[in-house]
Amino acid sequence: MKTIHEFITSHSDIGFAFKRSTDNPNMDDMPNGSFHFLITLSRGKETMVIPYSMGPGLAEKPKNRFA
Repeated sequence: MKTIHEFITSHSDIGFAFKRSTDNPNMDDMPNGSFHFLITLSRGKETMVIPYSMGPGLAEKPKNRFA
C-alpha cells in the first residue's frame, strides 16, 4: 500500500492546495489554539476537499511537499 505522499508524487497530474479554516466538521474535541485547514486535491475537473487539524503544539502551517 502506498502512502499519500507516494501516491501523489507518482501521479504528477494531481494538484495540492490548502487554506485555513475555522474548524474541522469531523472533530469536535480539538483543544483551544488548534489549527484547522481544508486540503484540496485536484485532478482535471475533479476535486476532493479534506479537513485537516493539528493541535496547538504544532505552530507551523502545513508545507506543500509535493510541489
